[in-house]
Amino acid sequence: MTKHLCFLHLLIISLMLTGCYDKIELEERGFVGAFSIDAEDGGVALCVELLAIGEDDGDNEKKDVRSITRQNLSSAMYELNEVNPRALSFALSKACLLGEELLQDASKLREVIGALDQNNEISGKLLIAAVHGEAADALSEVLKDESSFGAYISNHYKHARKQAGSALQLELEMLAVALHEDEGVLIPLISYDENNKSLIFSGAALVKGELAGFASNEELEGLAWAKGLGRGRLLSVKLDDAHTTLRITDQNTRYRIREDSQGIVCSISVRTKGHLEEYPQDLYENDEQSAYLERIFAEAIVNEIKSTYALLASYDIDGYGLSERLKKHDTELYERYGGQESYKLEITAYVKINN
Repeated sequence: MTKHLCFLHLLIISLMLTGCYDKIELEERGFVGAFSIDAEDGGVALCVELLAIGEDDGDNEKKDVRSITRQNLSSAMYELNEVNPRALSFALSKACLLGEELLQDASKLREVIGALDQNNEISGKLLIAAVHGEAADALSEVLKDESSFGAYISNHYKHARKQAGSALQLELEMLAVALHEDEGVLIPLISYDENNKSLIFSGAALVKGELAGFASNEELEGLAWAKGLGRGRLLSVKLDDAHTTLRITDQNTRYRIREDSQGIVCSISVRTKGHLEEYPQDLYENDEQSAYLERIFAEAIVNEIKSTYALLASYDIDGYGLSERLKKHDTELYERYGGQESYKLEITAYVKINN
């Protein structure tokens, strides 16, 4: 009897080792490079960019777009998978676009992001962006000229970090946490320039539960300095009806949080180095004039940081992450003072011109 049992166990194990009975081959999968989500007819419209790999017609990678509208995102993903010739896979998805109407619906937005966050196949590092109007239209516009929207937006961020940094980048896991904890968040706002065939980052959608407003790149200039991402930027000031421009070659930002008699004080110190690219010759002839220019540029940086902070605070959005910094610095102080409305901001900037 013991021998028979051992033989039966070995037989079962050998059958289990023969392979996966429901294995899906690579060429049988429809890989989603990027996708868009819109609110439509009381439900959710899902549009996916498919990368059909392994075609026999000589193309290594082809693009295709499929869309479906259902009551919720989970149903849309399931039914789109059912009608698609290939089994959909979101494992390689790099980006998701959110439509304006979806952002205006707090409950539906929370439901959609929750479904994405709970989907084990979708990376928490998925890039999130917003658009004016319908996201599906924006996705389709880009794919008229680009082979893959997902790869295109991902490469944009890599290039931006090499050149001048990118102050606005939002990933799925960050958005999910913000919505769950009812925190304000900035979603990068994009559009597509058909004439120049290029993607334009035109500011941010300001979301506090739902869409609260939009901010332009100019209104958000302070974010780059506050996040230490000023390297490579051009800072321009106007002196005597002429523009003077500084190219930032190095920049770092430090925060200090302390308590005084009036509450919490958050100090932001920005140090930058750079060289002049455009300036009137008579404004840079000696050390005294050089020091004067450095002060002017430092004041410009301080004003940009203050202006952006004030704008975001008006929407109850902690764009500089002061509350999170206080929580890490001193939990007791954080619990006592709470949100950023209790904070006093002190900003200093130092500029060194290397010409």
